[in-house]
Amino acid sequence: MGFLFIWGYSSSLFSKGFFCNINFLKGSLAFSAICTPYYLHVAKVFVNCRSKTGMDDGRTCLPQLVLLAKVYAQHSCALVKIAHMSLYAFWIFKMFNGLSKTNSEVRTWFNWLTGLFIGFIASFTSYFILVKFPFFNSEWDYMISFSMMFTIYFIAWFGYLQPKVFSGFTLKEAVAEPQRYKNSALDIEVSNEIAGLLDEVMGSKKLYRNSELRLDTLADEVGTSKHYLSQVINEQKGMSFFEYINSLRIAEAKMLLAEKSKKELNVIDVAYMVGFNNKVSFNNTFKKATGKTPTEFRNANSFEPVNQ
Repeated sequence: MGFLFIWGYSSSLFSKGFFCNINFLKGSLAFSAICTPYYLHVAKVFVNCRSKTGMDDGRTCLPQLVLLAKVYAQHSCALVKIAHMSLYAFWIFKMFNGLSKTNSEVRTWFNWLTGLFIGFIASFTSYFILVKFPFFNSEWDYMISFSMMFTIYFIAWFGYLQPKVFSGFTLKEAVAEPQRYKNSALDIEVSNEIAGLLDEVMGSKKLYRNSELRLDTLADEVGTSKHYLSQVINEQKGMSFFEYINSLRIAEAKMLLAEKSKKELNVIDVAYMVGFNNKVSFNNTFKKATGKTPTEFRNANSFEPVNQ
């Protein structure tokens, strides 16, 4: 069970990869740093074992290394593990809950993901509670192990569904159609035409201002199927539906924040005007896109609009 000390970090890296396009090399280096004390201890045992046995190969050290792993598992305080994972669960929710609220389907997907992680922690915790009761036996142990395996499997499965959900499909549709565009008949000319219509519709009607805008609603306005529209956004814009809508919202928000004539608008007013339904998601998305908070951006950028 020593892996539980890296489970929280792995889950945070997993979540961050979906919302922040993280550099997985940096994440891997951080992951290695967390495990460094364990690596050093293993290396020390291995060297000491070889020096005592005088063996050139390390095969005789294997039993001691296995014993070391068991010692780590047995002496790692369960309470510390539970607290460690709970803190990471809280951090994941705090960091990414705001970003997920910009789209109802992404919000549902994220709630399931965090719920499963909390379920994993609850299953692990239940062992140390139930083991104190006389009715606890090996069957309970197997049940708890199965529930932990169940949550791990479904966390991975929800990660697999993420591209479809972020492309504007519901969870039900993502489950029914996990393959993206594998047998698409959309050629480049039609794709370019749909992209042009999309730009025209979004420029004239500014549908992104609707905080509950869905892929199927936008597809109806453009005059195409939601599958084709999702494909065009992914291939022509290089973004998911979720990212594309937020990019348009942020672009208008930057204009509003920079205009001196709009100085009377509060940040929350700007957020609502461009389609965000709460200040937290607006601030998080804005900072992710610009590297600054809306207030910092407004203070650093201001201009008088040119009268046409």
